[in-house]
Amino acid sequence: MNELKQGYHLRSQARRARGAMNGNQSHEKTRNRTRRPRRRNKSRIPIKRLAVHSAYYSLREIFHEFSIPCVKKTIGTGIVRICARSLVQLDNITLIMKELLEVNLIEEIGMPLEYAYKMKTLVLFLKPADFSSSMKLEHVFEKCSFKYHYIVIDVKYPVSSAKEKIKKKANPIEKLAPLDNLSKVIILVTIFSILLTMELYTP
Repeated sequence: MNELKQGYHLRSQARRARGAMNGNQSHEKTRNRTRRPRRRNKSRIPIKRLAVHSAYYSLREIFHEFSIPCVKKTIGTGIVRICARSLVQLDNITLIMKELLEVNLIEEIGMPLEYAYKMKTLVLFLKPADFSSSMKLEHVFEKCSFKYHYIVIDVKYPVSSAKEKIKKKANPIEKLAPLDNLSKVIILVTIFSILLTMELYTP
């Protein structure tokens, strides 16, 4: 009997111990659940914008140094369109442009004339000095290890839009001409009617 009582006593103590351990574990779980989530590092968001900002103004300084005109839209044949998107591309575009300007391959640059905070990429239109310069620019970006997205395009002068503006200016004159003729006819008819009435009423 004593052995049975001792065994029952030991089993009850073991149950209590297990219950206490489970209670501690559940308490630790609730503590872990109630912990605030770690804040994500928000400094990664503006890094791209800072890189675009730095690349934009450094490019403008270099173009000014080499007296290369910057325009909103460049026009010509064999223009090389470059897109700098990644951080590596943005960090190295200034050095590449400096090397190209030193060998007189670029005549004009088409790019945004003002920096915008929302800019995440830099798009440049490189107008070459001649046809061979266009081929050399294409070869440079083709072999570049930074893998810029580039394309060679021809940008023509917008002749159609200029013609439309001329037509819009000419249309009001054409519309006014028939009105002037009509007014002349009305004036002549009134004059004739006045003359006829005067002849009828004269003795």
